[in-house]
Amino acid sequence: MSVRIEKKGDIFILRPNERALTFENHQDLREAFQSIAAQPFSAIVLDLGLVEFLDSVGLGAIVAGRLNLKDKGEIHLCALAPTVESTIHFARLDLIFKVYDSRDSALAAIGPQNETCEVVGVG
Repeated sequence: MSVRIEKKGDIFILRPNERALTFENHQDLREAFQSIAAQPFSAIVLDLGLVEFLDSVGLGAIVAGRLNLKDKGEIHLCALAPTVESTIHFARLDLIFKVYDSRDSALAAIGPQNETCEVVGVG
C-alpha cells in the first residue's frame, strides 16, 4: 500500500491507496504519520475513500497515529465506506475521531478554503 500525502495550508491530508488497511500493509500508514511528525501542522485529514476493509491492525495504526501526534493536532477521518464506518463505530473510535462524509466537508470544518492543495509525498 502506498499513502498519498498532501498539504493544504497547515493541514496534512493522508490517503491510503489500497482497498484494505490490514496487517499486511498497515506499516505504510504508520510511516506516513512518522514522516509528517517533525513538520508543523494543525490537523490531519485521513481520507479513507479507497479503503473498503479495515482490520484490528489497521485500526491500531490509526489509533497509534493519534497517540503519537495528538499534541500537534487532531486527526479527522473522512469518506468512510459503510463497512469501514461500521468498524469504526463498533470499535467506538467515532467517539475520539471526528468523522466527515467527504474530504471537502472535513477541510471546510477545520481549515481555510483559500489555500491550494499540494502533493508532498507518496510513500
